[in-house]
Amino acid sequence: MLAGIARFLFVPLAEAVVFAMLASYLLSRTLVPTLAKYWLQRHDPDAPHRARGFLGRLQARFEQGFLRWRDNYRALLERALSSGTRFAVPFLLAMAATAILAFPMGRYLPGLGQDYFPSVDGGQIRLHLRARTGLRIDQTAALCDRVEDTVRSIIPAKELDASSTTSACLTAASI
Repeated sequence: MLAGIARFLFVPLAEAVVFAMLASYLLSRTLVPTLAKYWLQRHDPDAPHRARGFLGRLQARFEQGFLRWRDNYRALLERALSSGTRFAVPFLLAMAATAILAFPMGRYLPGLGQDYFPSVDGGQIRLHLRARTGLRIDQTAALCDRVEDTVRSIIPAKELDASSTTSACLTAASI
């Protein structure tokens, strides 16, 4: 029941939501119960110790190593927390040093404060124009043409690759 730009913006969004909900409903009534029946069975707690084949032995060794690592990490955390200030003071000093390096001193140290994507001059000028409310569409188009002519008179033709006036200039009158 929408018209104009609102129709082109919101109808695809509403359709996407409806189709996603339908697909979710169909999957929840068909595939999920079937997979749950096969995957959610009782497990034998001694199964990793009786693992057969190369992959079963590999998984059993991985699980034993992970349990050993987890127990060691837990013991390390318990020692750190029970030591009180012997742990807290170096930890807080490390946090303060990180904060100092991140802000003012970052520009003096190489590699700190750099972006993943450095800022680049793309050689592009983007101009947004808003006409006064109530201006007719043909008057708004004429205004956009005058602005584009002014830009073309300032920028030499050899430096201007392309110029485009979009419908945003025409819809500004209706805002």
